[in-house]
Amino acid sequence: MRILFTSTRGTGHLEPLLPYLHTPKRRGHDVCVAAPESVSEKLQKEELPHTPFDHPGDAQLKPIWARCGELPRDEANALIVREIFAGLNARTALPKLREVIHNWHPQLIVRESVEFAGLVAAEQAGVPHTRVAVHNGFVEERFMLKVNAAIDISRQEGNLSLDNGASLRAEPVFTAFPSSFDGAAKTDGKVPFRIGRLQDITISTQTAPAWAPKD
Repeated sequence: MRILFTSTRGTGHLEPLLPYLHTPKRRGHDVCVAAPESVSEKLQKEELPHTPFDHPGDAQLKPIWARCGELPRDEANALIVREIFAGLNARTALPKLREVIHNWHPQLIVRESVEFAGLVAAEQAGVPHTRVAVHNGFVEERFMLKVNAAIDISRQEGNLSLDNGASLRAEPVFTAFPSSFDGAAKTDGKVPFRIGRLQDITISTQTAPAWAPKD
């Protein structure tokens, strides 16, 4: 199976993906990471293949970060996830990410939960996609409610219909957080896949999806 992983450049975003990368690689599946150039050294040390996509750069992000300093914490976090992660980062990453998908032909796309270009590019290519939570359930839930309009902008630019977050809500979720850490998250009957041991990913709370590797 060919599995493409997508990540933003932060350590706290890439690191949660690593167990999910190494396990299928160890089992003989083809894996590749699409992420900004700045994570290349880390991925080389992990002996993982890397295909870079573009990042807007600190100069373009600086005005948004400056606005955050003037806002209460919750509003600042909403601004970051909406305008940086789902907005500028995703729109900048999409052109090269589309090329990667076109050339590499992944059968599954796994993204860390605030790398949103992978969501849109997977939808465009008709490739199954899932995400790995980089926050506990309550924080993930709050963030996901803030990004629908930003994702729809990228969907519209890619000739996809607006879906007001439907593809995001339908996406399977993997998490290393125990349920006791999820706080007041409302799952609406959707239970994340939880992993028992990071070095040996197991699915313990849902039936495996059709695309899950069988070995």
